[in-house]
Amino acid sequence: MILQEGLLPQRIMNCSECGQYLSEAEIFSHDCTTDAVVDVEQHARSLYERLLRQPSVSLHGGYGSTVAEGTAKDDMLRCGLSNIVGGPPLQVVPNRLLSREHAQHFVTVATAVLKRVNDGDSDYLHYSDPPSEYKLLAAVLRQATRAEHVVALLVALSAPRATPHLLLPVDCWRRYDEAILSDVEFAPIPQVLRSLEAELRSITFNHRHDSDDALGASRSFLWKGRDEFIAAVLHAMLSSRMEGGLAFALPPLSESEVGSWLPRFTELVAAVLGSITPDVMKTEVATAVAFVNANPLTAFATCRLAQALPKALKMLVVECVTCALVVPADCVVRCGGRVLCKLCFEASARVFARDPASQTERDDYKLALSTFRTTIADEVFDAVSLSIAAAEKDVTFDARFHCPLNARHQTPFHAPMPEHPDTPGAPVGITCPECSITWCAQCKCVDHPHAATCGEVTNAKHQWSVYSDNMTRFANVVLGEHDSEAAAMKLAVTDRAAAVERRRALLQTQIARIQREIGDIDGAIRQIHLSNHAEMAWAGDGGYPKVIGSRRCPHCGRQPIKRVQNCQHMVCGQNSYGGNFQGGCLSKFDYCSPEAAYRPISSANEEAERAKLQGTLNQLTAHLAGVDSQTNFPPPELANHWPSLSCSSCKKGLLGDFYVQCYHCEPPHLLCVYCVRGNKHNDHADPAKESGHVLAIRKP
Repeated sequence: MILQEGLLPQRIMNCSECGQYLSEAEIFSHDCTTDAVVDVEQHARSLYERLLRQPSVSLHGGYGSTVAEGTAKDDMLRCGLSNIVGGPPLQVVPNRLLSREHAQHFVTVATAVLKRVNDGDSDYLHYSDPPSEYKLLAAVLRQATRAEHVVALLVALSAPRATPHLLLPVDCWRRYDEAILSDVEFAPIPQVLRSLEAELRSITFNHRHDSDDALGASRSFLWKGRDEFIAAVLHAMLSSRMEGGLAFALPPLSESEVGSWLPRFTELVAAVLGSITPDVMKTEVATAVAFVNANPLTAFATCRLAQALPKALKMLVVECVTCALVVPADCVVRCGGRVLCKLCFEASARVFARDPASQTERDDYKLALSTFRTTIADEVFDAVSLSIAAAEKDVTFDARFHCPLNARHQTPFHAPMPEHPDTPGAPVGITCPECSITWCAQCKCVDHPHAATCGEVTNAKHQWSVYSDNMTRFANVVLGEHDSEAAAMKLAVTDRAAAVERRRALLQTQIARIQREIGDIDGAIRQIHLSNHAEMAWAGDGGYPKVIGSRRCPHCGRQPIKRVQNCQHMVCGQNSYGGNFQGGCLSKFDYCSPEAAYRPISSANEEAERAKLQGTLNQLTAHLAGVDSQTNFPPPELANHWPSLSCSSCKKGLLGDFYVQCYHCEPPHLLCVYCVRGNKHNDHADPAKESGHVLAIRKP
């Protein structure tokens, strides 16, 4: 048994090997290495039963329940978990979300998961390239569609009998994800495919969030919709046909919605099933449904593992210069010339915040805070930001510029703040006279002439993985629907009934997708209206005369701006006496003047997009109503909205409902949907560098 250093002489302790809580009297007799072996699966079952009663237990909440008196029970557990999941490090803040008993279960389960991916007796965290199972663990935890899923996945991954695929060698995985997302033609027998589709349609899925029934709670907690549940059933059917020691990969969640590739997956399963009769098909589907219902967490976790493999194979790892741990590349913070894991950056930032005297260090931490905001804990971000603001309160910000993209020289030069020739306050470039590099004078990032605002580029840089995955997903949807229409046209020659059924399924999928998009736009419009109301009715003004509502810079249009003291003499983007620069045109204005009143943000673009989608939805609904009478199946064609533009990669026309454009390149760098599906946008982008490029989706 190994005790964590510093726990003696606490009244309550826990063993870092098994996670068991111990009193002072028990500590000297406890030995978890012999006959007191922990039953991990019993802990896992108990914790999962707890999750069914309260499925909103997140990783932060679960770990916080193991913390007492402000001290982590197990720093190694915090390190191991923090460096394989996204977001900031786990907080060392105690809470009472889980009882002491279930907190012990959480420690045991999480420790068992980390031990499962350890390569024998070696220290995998210091490998230059960690074992594939470690990357698969990190990837599967990123497949969680809800924050609460991470704890549920840890429960399943801690039990080897439930998730043997976690340790499966890469060469034992069949790459069915590539087949499902490719143009490969499956050849299922039409009668078998129709029989399978009919059995799947008869499956009921009750999405209940307030069920007292364990099965209902599992369905509501684990699957967000019927498509995911059906995919789990198909996954179980296909797994039953596989030999032992083999598995197959599915398309990652982040690359496409399940509904977009579910028809292809159904065809694949029908092809594997061969020529079974309808009665046997009914039995096969019923058996798979019974398995998923009886083992919901196992079915859920094995599907997530199958969807995690493609991401694991492409996962990049980086070594922290301080602790030498090798962690996924999205779990590091680059500060100056150092690459730090999240925990080492947290420790370094706290030391810096106590004495931010060096201008070079302040610049390094400013850049780190802005670039890696989603990786840095709020309390660390606030402490460093306030410390920098206090250190720079006496600095006078004028029109003096430093070249932010060339570390070889930092000689400042004087220049007036440039103005956009057409739109005041819009992004505009400024060129360093020494190295001729152009960057944006507003946000100090690489010049982005094809962006309407700096915020567009900043958001894309900070959330590039999300933006990139959305681009790939949209391309898969566009080309998947095109391929489905082409397949229906071919099938109509030999089996019109099957072609009509395929056409109906495609129309239903398109209608459901557009309804979701309309719902998202409705939510965005509501949010804009609520935000406008909140900003116009803001009553927290701390100055005199009293002003109701936040304000707007009359020079560049930056808003919302709120004061916290009496002074009404404002400088856009910083304190009026200097310091705390937050981006802005640095122009002076009167906070109480009518010209500085907040202007409501228009939702006209969103409403126009909604109207356009509604028109498309009406057309599809009409097509669905008349699909049974459809006699001809014309060859599908991708829309040609931009006949004068061509792809910068393949040189072909920009066909489809969107294309992708780099914010920065001149002449414009454009990519078609085929090249986006081929990952060319990630080949071009480099958001990790300050001078790196990112791209945006363009629609007609």
